[in-house]
Amino acid sequence: MSKFHSKNPKRVGRPKMAEQQGQLSTRERILQAAEALFIERGYAAVSINEITQRVEITKPTLYHYFGDKDNLYATVMEELLEKIGDHIQEALAQDLPLPARLNLLAHGYHETCRMCLTYLLKDSIDNLGTRHCEAVRQALNRHILGPLESFYASAMAAGTVRHDNPRTMAELTISALDGLYLLHAFEEPEEVDLNRVVASSIEVFLRQLEPVRISLAEEVSQPSL
Repeated sequence: MSKFHSKNPKRVGRPKMAEQQGQLSTRERILQAAEALFIERGYAAVSINEITQRVEITKPTLYHYFGDKDNLYATVMEELLEKIGDHIQEALAQDLPLPARLNLLAHGYHETCRMCLTYLLKDSIDNLGTRHCEAVRQALNRHILGPLESFYASAMAAGTVRHDNPRTMAELTISALDGLYLLHAFEEPEEVDLNRVVASSIEVFLRQLEPVRISLAEEVSQPSL
């Protein structure tokens, strides 16, 4: 992990009055453009110039909202993790059997994330300083790993699964979902039978967790919240 070094202070310009009045809209437009570019090419290959040109703002305006590129990337990651986590928590909260909830979670993860999250996390470690990496780590724990860990802890307490480490199960869940993304990354989206891939993966996953083997006897079609 790289050490955090303060950059030379930039002269931060004040946005125009119209931009101040539309502050939230401008901030969100910056984040959307930055997220798309960072996901496509990674931190190092994206310049501030590209982001400002896409949003059609000046550099001083971007610096007013985010200070520098590191802070912008960390903010993009924190908000992306929150967005993914919202779906995960909504799926886990459904009053459904365990296989159906995991099926719902897996579909939503792939539809919401649409990238290999592990790569983005490694990009954070490789390029951000300690302070920003810690913010990303806390967001990962708060929005994704923490809720999954609590879910598995409750399932273990109820005797639904037999594994004795809910944190490990939370980490394995995200690892498996990211692995599925990578294995099918070379295929066109319309060529991937996501229902089949997800259902098969969940059955294998649960076979190692359940006191009694669970089979997806009742076919779970692609769910919607």
